[in-house]
Amino acid sequence: MDGRTAWPSALAPDGRTVVAGLLTLSNTAPAGSDSILVDRLALRGSDQLEAAVPVGSAATRVEIYRQGVLWAQSASLGPDSTLAAIPAPSPLRVPPGNPVTLEVRWITAAAGYPSSFRLGCDAAGIGVIQPSSALLQIRVAPAQALAFPLWTGAGVFASATLHESYSNFPNPFAAGRGTTAFAYYLRDAGRVTLKIYTPAGDGVATLLSDAARLAGMNQGDFWDGRNGNGSVVRNGVYIAELTVTFVDGSRDRVRRKVAVVR
Repeated sequence: MDGRTAWPSALAPDGRTVVAGLLTLSNTAPAGSDSILVDRLALRGSDQLEAAVPVGSAATRVEIYRQGVLWAQSASLGPDSTLAAIPAPSPLRVPPGNPVTLEVRWITAAAGYPSSFRLGCDAAGIGVIQPSSALLQIRVAPAQALAFPLWTGAGVFASATLHESYSNFPNPFAAGRGTTAFAYYLRDAGRVTLKIYTPAGDGVATLLSDAARLAGMNQGDFWDGRNGNGSVVRNGVYIAELTVTFVDGSRDRVRRKVAVVR
């Protein structure tokens, strides 16, 4: 299970779909051997410290996609649903030397959610149809250098409002050697301007200028710690001002402090 490139740092309890990460299934048997058949998956939940939390406290449903097409999904989950059980509509074939990659998605709950959340699985959560002969039993094991349970990244729930969701990760960050990502929730689609200022109000950089952004949680806008001339800024605290013009014509503006280290 790999959620490092997909799992968002900030989550919103708004009933939208979140991409959790990828689960790759491999058959390490010699070429010419039979395919392994997978007929079910079961995913568990935890917070960012790996303390167990019910999957249903954060998700109303978990979905599995293969090559961009919905392959299987859990039933509706309640707040006390410990696991997300996902039966396969038909057994999934995993032939030798031909890994199968599945994309895990989930629908966020609107209430009662934990402070942070991630998904994981262990050997018991990958249902393999065993051969009839006990001599040919299939063992489910993690890839080399990994260990069960396998976890996606962890995200922190934020309020579904612009002012309470506006944040950046990491903070502080290393200017010129890394980037910081801005996260903010839009109640509707809009056009966004994002500027960096010194505490005295002097302009440093314009990251976005009237850029179109979709409703929901946005966190794909970054700052690398450089000013408008391309030079790395000095250590210190800067102000990131976000201005939004929504499709209905209303406007909103939020500010936050961004710390820079070199």
